[in-house]
Amino acid sequence: MWRRRRQIQRAREALASVRSQPEWAAAARKLDVITGRNAWRNDNRCSAYDHKVMADHIGRLRTARQQRAADALAVCLGETLHRHHLAIREPQVWDGALAGGKRIVSAWLDEVEAAMRWLIGHDSPRLTWDLKLDTLERASLDWGHSALLLSGGAGLGFIHLGVVRTLLQEGLLPQVISGSSMGAGVAAAVCTRTDEELTTLFADTSQLERVGLRWLPPREVLAGRAAFDVGHWADATRRNVGDYTFREAHQRTGRKLNIVVAPLTARQRVRVLNHITAPDVLIASATLASSAIPGLFPPATLKARGSDGIERPWLAEEHFIDGGFWGDLPMLQLRRLFGINHAIVSQANAHVLPLLAIQEGRGPVSAAFDVASALAWGQGRELASIAGRRLPNAKLRRLILETWSIADQVRSGDVTIATRLESSDLRQLLSNPSQQELDAMVLRGARATWRRLPAIRGQTRIARVLADCLDQVMQQGAQA
Repeated sequence: MWRRRRQIQRAREALASVRSQPEWAAAARKLDVITGRNAWRNDNRCSAYDHKVMADHIGRLRTARQQRAADALAVCLGETLHRHHLAIREPQVWDGALAGGKRIVSAWLDEVEAAMRWLIGHDSPRLTWDLKLDTLERASLDWGHSALLLSGGAGLGFIHLGVVRTLLQEGLLPQVISGSSMGAGVAAAVCTRTDEELTTLFADTSQLERVGLRWLPPREVLAGRAAFDVGHWADATRRNVGDYTFREAHQRTGRKLNIVVAPLTARQRVRVLNHITAPDVLIASATLASSAIPGLFPPATLKARGSDGIERPWLAEEHFIDGGFWGDLPMLQLRRLFGINHAIVSQANAHVLPLLAIQEGRGPVSAAFDVASALAWGQGRELASIAGRRLPNAKLRRLILETWSIADQVRSGDVTIATRLESSDLRQLLSNPSQQELDAMVLRGARATWRRLPAIRGQTRIARVLADCLDQVMQQGAQA
């Protein structure tokens, strides 16, 4: 028993010290063997799906494809996609081991992809180009798309860079990316660069301007009600994200950048700025507004560039503050604008990370926390609703509702990437990182992402294959 515990401890230490994804995967496989988690992967049973039905579908798909029976393959493919659409997104399919999810699910994904690609390449009087195009378009709408949502987190937000770097290297970086507060700065830096430019940036992160915070003298702090020099922050932001509008960045990179800003006035709602809702707004100004934490930076106005090239205020009468206050992760807006139904969340908020660590734990403590938090949240929502209707003081009603809206936000997604909060992190929140500290945070973000790669790859695989097949069919039509 002592020897086994020592083996597990050594394997965990090795896993924590790796510096590349292949090394991490090898260390994770070794730890799974030592801890017996491989047995979980090999056990087909799971509450998320009927393993007997899934195994039957795998056999039918393989047989139909080998026999080149297009009609039977199409029928079975439609049936199995409908049956297991939601199953592969359930956490219990992926979270039982470090190196990957249930092996039967991986085998099912392999057969589904093979069937889809075979059917796309097969021509027959019944399987026409029009039918392929229509089927793929409907399936793509049904399966939806994935988005990467970067939370706030002040100085810890640099961890998001490691998340993006890993997803880019693995070919898993979504086109739709949103950010609020510090997450907005990272999202803007990513979405204004092409894949080649991002690869160059991650090879040498010293290209980033990391010194954006400059404390003001006490007299200026009292006079302006802001602790940091907003001009210095604006210069650093523009050096990192350029001088692009949302429209220009989208045309340049194809990425769909979304930045969340919160209005200062009660009569306005949280806005998600992108190439659809605010095409001419300058990304740098949106990033500043989303980072305007009250007390640290003053409320900001947005700027837009017209067709004449002149910059002007956008909604000049409005001032905006940190988007993380009321809409850190704008899932509903992304669903409406881009058909997003799968969220990869990179969470770096210091007040959220400990809660996620408890929720992701195992045993009675974690279960009791989930039950207690659910009860507390339910009671809190009801009390806030009653206060919003019954209190006679309008300002007090607004204060209670706004305070509750900050607390009652979604903090996680279908896949949540988060690191453990360390004692030294509190010092990083309101300070400029050194180059060594920046690189360390990038590595932390990468390590947290390596743990989630099997789930991300598996959950998004069919949507990615559908998009690839749709591109192929469109090319076939153009060449015909």
